[in-house]
Amino acid sequence: MDTAVVAGTPNNFQMVSSMGTDLYLVNYGREMFSINSTLRRSDGKIIRAEMTNQLNVKVKVNCDKDYRNCPFNVPFSEQRTLTLELLPSPGH
Repeated sequence: MDTAVVAGTPNNFQMVSSMGTDLYLVNYGREMFSINSTLRRSDGKIIRAEMTNQLNVKVKVNCDKDYRNCPFNVPFSEQRTLTLELLPSPGH
């Protein structure tokens, strides 16, 4: 899990899940968040915000208790974008 998944960037994400007796699913790599928000000056409320979440990991399936001897090793990438918008109050 020490080898960088994205070249030149250290890994900052690790997740290990049990797959049964002495078998583990290992995910490791880099996760990044970027958040941009627009505030209303009059009261400081968030008018709009957007969060981008990018995940680049290696997935190792059915590893032993030392996270070795994994028969499957696949890359996985995901990018999500979430948007928040302030809706007008009722009657406005």
